Amino acid sequence: MIVLRGAVFLALGALLDPCSKLGIHADKAAESAPVSTTLAAPAPAASPEQISLEEAKKLCADGDCLTAHDRIQIALPPNSPLRQTADFKSLENRWAQSAVTGAESDPDPTGRRKALEDVMSSPVVDATYKTQARDALPKVVALQAQLADAGAASATSESGASGDSKSKDRGGHRHHGVPPKGGKEDK
Repeated sequence: MIVLRGAVFLALGALLDPCSKLGIHADKAAESAPVSTTLAAPAPAASPEQISLEEAKKLCADGDCLTAHDRIQIALPPNSPLRQTADFKSLENRWAQSAVTGAESDPDPTGRRKALEDVMSSPVVDATYKTQARDALPKVVALQAQLADAGAASATSESGASGDSKSKDRGGHRHHGVPPKGGKEDK
């Protein structure tokens, strides 16, 4: 029986041996397989210039392209590579369109003129907006001249050239309703 038992163990050993060899091979295969231990590199942090451009895009999308333009003009140096991007050019064109349209309703002709001149001198604004600004400029210059003439005429009339003597005493001084000496106001 001892011999039988030995044979049984040998038989069982033969059956188990291929399994154990497979296990060893599986372990060795797992050990020899390359395992990637590198993690994906984190995205680089946005530069202050990039953040300013993104903020300006949001401002313009919300309808405030003038503030957006002013911010990026300050935040992006003239040699910034971001000034060559499609985002920057798109933002500047939206500002130009807004500036030309807004110049028609701006009550300050000096502000109108400056906005139009800024559009015309921008190196990235499309020619369409530059042409619109150039075409609108003579109207603004004429309006400035009219207002200057009206202001000069108004200043002349307020200085006493109108001949209004009802509120003046004999010396030409205004008393704003205060009667001159003698107790009676000139009529």
